[in-house]
Parts: sequence; C-alpha cells; structure tokens
Amino acid sequence: LQWSNASNEIIQLGVAQFGCTDASTFDVLVNPMPNSPFNLQPAVCVGDPVTITYMGNGQSTATYTWDFDGGSVQSGSGAGPYSIIWSTDGNPDVTLVVSQLGCVSPVSANQIFVAPYPVINAGLNALVCSGISVPVGLAPEVDVTYQWSPTTDLIDPTSSSTSVSTNNPTITTQVTTYTLTATNTTGC
Repeated sequence: LQWSNASNEIIQLGVAQFGCTDASTFDVLVNPMPNSPFNLQPAVCVGDPVTITYMGNGQSTATYTWDFDGGSVQSGSGAGPYSIIWSTDGNPDVTLVVSQLGCVSPVSANQIFVAPYPVINAGLNALVCSGISVPVGLAPEVDVTYQWSPTTDLIDPTSSSTSVSTNNPTITTQVTTYTLTATNTTGC
C-alpha cells in the first residue's frame, strides 16, 4: 500500500473460511516526506562568507546531511542557516538530504561560483624629476574594471596600466600615493 499524503489510516483485514470469520484492524501512521530545498546565492568571492538557508518542511528533530564541497562552516548546524567560506575558486556543489521519522528526502543540489580576486599591481615606487612621465600598473585581465585614486596627473584613471605626468612647480619634494582598485564581474 502507498499513500500520497501524511495521515492516520486504518487497515482492516477480514477472513472467512468454512463458515468461520475473523477480522483484524490496525492503525498506520503515514509520516510526511521531508523535502530539502535551500537558498544559495549564485556567486561569491574566495574567502567571503555566504549564507545558506534551508527552505523545506523538515522538523527541528530531523537529521540534516549537508555537503558543502570543500567549504568551511563558520556558523550553523542542523537546518541552519549556515555561513560558509570557500578558500579556493571553482564551482562547488552544495547538497542536502533530510531524514525524518524514517523518511528520506530526495537530494537537493545547488552550485555556486566561487570567484577569484583579480590580480593587481600598481607598480614600483618611483622617484623622478618634474615633467617626467612614469608608467604604472600592469596588463589588464579579462572582465575586470580598474580605477586609480587619486586621478590627479593620470593619463587614464580607468586603465590597468597608465602613466603619471609629473608636474611639481615648487622647490619642495611632492609625494603622491596612487591606489589601483580592480573589480571583476562577480564584484570581487
């Protein structure tokens, strides 16, 4: 026998043979089948925490078997929510199976893209005379945007490599520190 919904059912069995009859009944408790859906954002940067939230019908007494595919649990247990960090880039699969009252859910699986941080290098410190152009930066990476700060005296403040046109009309030494910020399409 198979029931599609959780319920209390009664099974009756009657036997008649040679003029004799007998009957028996017993109760069947049909437990609900747990499910295992969870929310997981599509992408995260290496080393940044991501929150994974269970969205199913499992009870607090259920057994939750999570596999974070190499991710480190920062916080969370049981149904969660969990805070997970991956230390390497890639496409790990997160899976969950819920066991409750002898019933086992189908496996739920979600993949997350763990993106690396862009490689950046603003260049070496330079000591030059006024009027000399100084190259800074490095070759660009694909799908990465760049921003230099401050933008003063830069030829192109949105390029991975550019030049600083130095101009010091005074007799004192001027020091300007330039910072290069790189952001990939994942936001890392």
